[in-house]
Amino acid sequence: MIQALAPAHIVESGLPTERLLAYIAVSKYPGGLPLYRQEAIYLRDGIQSAGR
Repeated sequence: MIQALAPAHIVESGLPTERLLAYIAVSKYPGGLPLYRQEAIYLRDGIQSAGR
């Protein structure tokens, strides 16, 4: 069995995955959800962010 090389990450050696970054972008622009509201949702769910 041969495994293909993994694609390069958008943020080298960063924690956010491409899926998370895409979710944030889609929520912000087409979804109209400002970043501060997204942060409040994450904090409510127990996810810490670097924030402001």
